[in-house]
Amino acid sequence: MNNELLQALSDMMNEKLEPISGRLDKIGEHLYKVDERLDKMDGWLDRADEQLGRMEERLDKMCEHLDKTDERLDRTCGNLGKADERLDKMEEELGKVDQRLDVIEYKEDRTSKKLDDLQLDVKLSDKYIRRDIHILCEEMDAVLESLKLHKIVKI
Repeated sequence: MNNELLQALSDMMNEKLEPISGRLDKIGEHLYKVDERLDKMDGWLDRADEQLGRMEERLDKMCEHLDKTDERLDRTCGNLGKADERLDKMEEELGKVDQRLDVIEYKEDRTSKKLDDLQLDVKLSDKYIRRDIHILCEEMDAVLESLKLHKIVKI
């Protein structure tokens, strides 16, 4: 009887466990599929990690390049500051030269006007001198004629 009882209990347990076993089999299959998907995802994540590693290396190189570029730009800015200072000094000097040129232009204009006035005066003087010489020549001719008439001079 003990064996029969055990057999009956075993059969009952098998009946009760059979749906659970089926469900566990389905869960096992599902877990196997999840495990396969996780393996695929792990491979994908490994490849993504490799790509990210390469990208990180490239970004590090780019950062180094940008740091060098930044240093060069800092030096260039320093040089531009010095050039700007020199240009300011040159601009100041050019301002002084410009002022001096203004004075020279003013003096040149005044000198040119004086020269024009002098040329006019010389031309007028030349005209008056020629006229006076002409008058003197005529008077000299008249004096000579008068002297000839009075027989003071024989020519």
